Amino acid sequence: MSQSDPNVLLAALSRFEALRNQSPCKAQRRFQRFAVRGEALLRTLKLAGFDEKPIYVMLRDIGPNGIGFLSDRPLEVNSHWRVSFLNRGCVIAEQAMVIRHSRGFDQQVHLVGGPFCADPGLLCVLGIDPRAVQVGDGPTITDGSAILAPEKVI
Repeated sequence: MSQSDPNVLLAALSRFEALRNQSPCKAQRRFQRFAVRGEALLRTLKLAGFDEKPIYVMLRDIGPNGIGFLSDRPLEVNSHWRVSFLNRGCVIAEQAMVIRHSRGFDQQVHLVGGPFCADPGLLCVLGIDPRAVQVGDGPTITDGSAILAPEKVI
């Protein structure tokens, strides 16, 4: 697990609150985002990263189609992760996601976020090759961008 001090991430989260209302993405979002304070663990969906330790993150906001959080390290844009939402140290839910932005604000804090995506394990159980999921496979919104379906799930 990442060695982040939760207090460092929480202090950074407080500094970012002023940025929430200034975000140029706010007008482009189809769904409202809700401010949250919580913990989560990220695990990569790459087969090569199967044995990697999870990354501890602090949740910043969540909506029906994605999340924003703070991490102690940058995450690669277009990489795929399983987010395990925690409550009192217990996993209460999991969701697959694709990273769409990762901005560093200092050496210790990175603002990261992106949409939820189809879980590759579920796709396999349903008989769908997760590598077949392409951008544009899901419904589109008015600007023509896909709601779901990252470039390739794995």
